[in-house]
Amino acid sequence: MQSLIQAIIYLVATIILLRLAGKRTISQATPSEVIIMIGIGTVLVHPLKSVEPLTSAFNGLLIVLGVILITFLQMKIKKFKTLTMGQPILLVRDGEILYDNLKKARIPIDELKMKLRIKKINDISKLESVALEVSGDLSVELKDEYSSVTKKDLEELKKAIQLIGDKVGSPVIFYTPPPDPKQNLFNQVEKIYEQERVNKNLR
Repeated sequence: MQSLIQAIIYLVATIILLRLAGKRTISQATPSEVIIMIGIGTVLVHPLKSVEPLTSAFNGLLIVLGVILITFLQMKIKKFKTLTMGQPILLVRDGEILYDNLKKARIPIDELKMKLRIKKINDISKLESVALEVSGDLSVELKDEYSSVTKKDLEELKKAIQLIGDKVGSPVIFYTPPPDPKQNLFNQVEKIYEQERVNKNLR
């Protein structure tokens, strides 16, 4: 019973501290993942202080099970998810910085600019929106006129040019060089997978 109470205290205290510290302390991990890391770290350190490794392992198991329960509740109860993880905060809208939300997120303007530079954004006016996610990362949406062209956009453009060429009696043929298999980084993984499957079938 004492171990259960300790596990609950660890979980609740960690969630409260992370929520108070803000999203910046979480970086790329979610609060639940951070709790798992803290819990595992506790399990690893505790045996150094205790002569009962099974007890420390059991305490760590209770923490991990608690995190699984929290994750389940976050999936089922929206208010509980908002309470434990928070919500995304909009920092930029239509090319304008929302300074009130920036203060709410406790992010200095220089840090925001640094994070945008890392994402190769050189002009805030090009941004449709920027949000600080619960993971601590920034989600960036460019305005339509500055967004990158997708492969689908190029294919539709090619079809339009070919249609115009057919109508004026001057067919247009686009040449696409064949891909070099040696340059595909996934080929090695696929070969390993195929070899493992062949070896499994031979058994």
